[in-house]
Amino acid sequence: MSKKKRVINKSKYPNLHQLNKVRQNKKVDEVAQTMLSIISSSGLTVDEVAAINYYTMQEILNSEHNKRFMKENLKLDVSKLGPDGIFAVQQALISTYYEKIKENGK
Repeated sequence: MSKKKRVINKSKYPNLHQLNKVRQNKKVDEVAQTMLSIISSSGLTVDEVAAINYYTMQEILNSEHNKRFMKENLKLDVSKLGPDGIFAVQQALISTYYEKIKENGK
């Protein structure tokens, strides 16, 4: 069975080119700036951004490879986490990432 190449409507996703460029570079600062640009141009409120951040982390934690990693390595079933649990995992991940960049002198 051959894979079909997905055709994405560029008018529906005007930032797609920029996002693809950022993905190729995988620079966290550029990803953050792109997200801020999208948020700003969308006119989102702080509570809407908070909801998007929660939703994004929930979706990422519940992707199959991350769910499996958390279960096998941390004995954590992320599918059972509510907002407080997801925020606790996010806080731990941010702390770990912060220490990593601090050690690398960034």
